[in-house]
Amino acid sequence: MKIRLRKSTTYYRPSAKNVDLLDEGCCLRTVNLIRDDGHYFPAVSAVAQQTFAGCPEGVEGAYYSEGNGALFVITATEVYRLDSGASEYVKIADSLSEKPFFVDMYINGFSATTMFSGNSRVVFTGMAQDTATDDHLFSTGVVHCGRFFAVDKSDGFKLWWAASHPLDWEEGIYGCGYVWLPAEGGKILRLFSYDDRLVAVRERGITVVRAYGEPQNYKVDATANYLTADGIIGDTCALCGGQIVFCTDSGIYDFDGSDIERLRRFDCGISAPLCAAACGERYFLMCTEEHLGEGCVYCFDLSSGLGAACDIKPSALFSGPDGVYAVIGTAIKKLLPGEGEGEWYSAEVRFGGSRALLKSIEAECDGEVSVTVSALGVSRTFSGSGVHRVGMSGSSFSFCVQAGGTLRTLTARAEV
Repeated sequence: MKIRLRKSTTYYRPSAKNVDLLDEGCCLRTVNLIRDDGHYFPAVSAVAQQTFAGCPEGVEGAYYSEGNGALFVITATEVYRLDSGASEYVKIADSLSEKPFFVDMYINGFSATTMFSGNSRVVFTGMAQDTATDDHLFSTGVVHCGRFFAVDKSDGFKLWWAASHPLDWEEGIYGCGYVWLPAEGGKILRLFSYDDRLVAVRERGITVVRAYGEPQNYKVDATANYLTADGIIGDTCALCGGQIVFCTDSGIYDFDGSDIERLRRFDCGISAPLCAAACGERYFLMCTEEHLGEGCVYCFDLSSGLGAACDIKPSALFSGPDGVYAVIGTAIKKLLPGEGEGEWYSAEVRFGGSRALLKSIEAECDGEVSVTVSALGVSRTFSGSGVHRVGMSGSSFSFCVQAGGTLRTLTARAEV
């Protein structure tokens, strides 16, 4: 008979481990959540506005006139106007030769909004609308120091000024005229009346034009720092926080009157900037996000330098009464900063060892919150703030949070 010796038994004592999932290294990506001081708070919500209800279908652009309170919306071939206090959109133009642009100005003592599309002009004073044609073709324009300035459609280096308003082309020393800007900056994309200066945003930089007083005193200053890596995208230009903000393919930049500075590099899954609108310190950019796809909105706060991609997909953005608005289908929604719901996704979380038992998850949120835990192809969802018993095992875990307010705490406790 063979006697077997009893083998010694090895005992493993489990160790407890807590992980603060809101640590920046645990986050894979977020939707509509901004991280600040260790917490995540909503970036923006989109709330429908009855003031602009009944919008036509297929809107591709919009402009709100501060001078007379009218909203203009643009489809592929038509332009509609919604007067202040009205409930019905009125067609003001069709068979457009090209996409129009709008300029607020004073004509004969009346506040007016002028639409430019090819040779066509539509002038609306808030009480009456007139149409006219003009031999000049422009790509963009602005009123500065009481005169209308515009960029020649066929020559992007040529800057025109009218004698007064855009239908007044009287020649003479005090009348209309033009100047060619230096070629090194590229063609002019947008014009801004910025303090006492006329600022031309160009393909590769900024040119400041001293245009006040009489035309014989106008002067083109030396150009500010040019961007040479990639070009400026004209439709992303907007006045924001007292600065001119714009995008290239690589990031968000601003011009403060004396220099160009990069505010944010697009290393966060953002690409293909399309257009933008701004109010206060908030800059809203239509772009592509690697997970959300094309046409989503990136909300960027100039004061904090923080931003978030939002699952809002408008066909147009515009600055309106006290905020930025998005055209979504036939609805127009106001973008309210600091509100709404967001999503937080973790990277794969390992607690050490080959296997762990996830005992509990604790979440604290100012609003409604739910946490989904996944491991080994199994998912469980827990709702509400507080501590939730989990009881799931695995070598790694992933977490997804739906937060309806500021997400302040997210802690996982496991035995390894």
